[in-house]
Amino acid sequence: MLKKGDSVVVFNRNFGWYDKRAGIIEGVTIDTQHVEYRLSEIIKVETVRNYAVIPAIIACGMVLGAALYLVAKLLTL
Repeated sequence: MLKKGDSVVVFNRNFGWYDKRAGIIEGVTIDTQHVEYRLSEIIKVETVRNYAVIPAIIACGMVLGAALYLVAKLLTL
């Protein structure tokens, strides 16, 4: 988030990077523009990741299903 005008800059999948020696954050935005900001121009930096929710739900469902199957098999012995 930038100080001027409360602008939010979103980087593409390759994200941006921090050049400590130069004191800048730079990268390529989602609309393919190369941007570069000095630390004095920035209010806040956040890292946001997209998590794969559906594969996680499927994996948990499979584990739960297997556990229920094993419990049912044990009860029918």
